[in-house]
Amino acid sequence: MSLVSWDPFEPLTVQREVTPLREMLNRLVEESVVGPARLEGLRRAFPLDVRETDHEYIVEAALPGVKPEQLQIAATQDTLSIRTTTTAEQKAEQKPGVYVRRERYMGEMMRIIGLPTPIDPEKVSANYEDGVLTLTLPKAAHAKPKQIPVHVKEAPGGR
Repeated sequence: MSLVSWDPFEPLTVQREVTPLREMLNRLVEESVVGPARLEGLRRAFPLDVRETDHEYIVEAALPGVKPEQLQIAATQDTLSIRTTTTAEQKAEQKPGVYVRRERYMGEMMRIIGLPTPIDPEKVSANYEDGVLTLTLPKAAHAKPKQIPVHVKEAPGGR
């Protein structure tokens, strides 16, 4: 290994031995204990959005191809869990031909969402339409913001 002098004021195009940050990070991930092959099991999640209003949280989860009876939803005061299990097609239902690419996951998927303020689990509602699960999670009464009025005290002397 030879030492090369480096001038920080010299343009990067002139320097030959500079490795781009992205390339170094890619190499680090590939050579680390948690390489891409080991991350495969972590990809078993579905995308979702969580919105907050003054009175509730709204969770929208994309679950195309999932039947409503395959969904299990549980809520506590500060946590929501959504679980679904999809099964592989039965042999009689399999389509002719050989898959050249198959990305749709068959098996169990689960998301657990921690909520920043308590909710009322008894009032949670769920709707499923066009592959999107929409959950409405009303905030607990003590968690809702309360508007505090400001009282102005008159200074003595009417000023």
